[in-house]
Amino acid sequence: LEADLKKNDSELELLRAVGNVVLEYRVRSEAGLPDRVQGDSDRAEYRPADQVVRLFGDRKRATLRRSGPEAITIFGRILRYYLDEGTIEVEKGLSGRTRIQTPEGAREEPSGGE
Repeated sequence: LEADLKKNDSELELLRAVGNVVLEYRVRSEAGLPDRVQGDSDRAEYRPADQVVRLFGDRKRATLRRSGPEAITIFGRILRYYLDEGTIEVEKGLSGRTRIQTPEGAREEPSGGE
């Protein structure tokens, strides 16, 4: 785990983790109950200013799973999880494909993002 601080300040700018990274975050659902978001990747970055966690799948695809009534699993080369909104975004990787799995099944789609 590595931390970068802002210049001339002790405030955290970037938190970086490398090697079998596991993310677990609890977000409050509309019903007020905690839903769990879990992820795993080869490396991750967190920028507190943006409230965004980026998971990178360098050797294997990064994965994010959300539990609860809107359960979903997303696989991709680079995934963004917005902590303040609870949304997941896929950054376009080399293959241009991502896999989204819902309780009803799985489908492959072109990846979005930048």
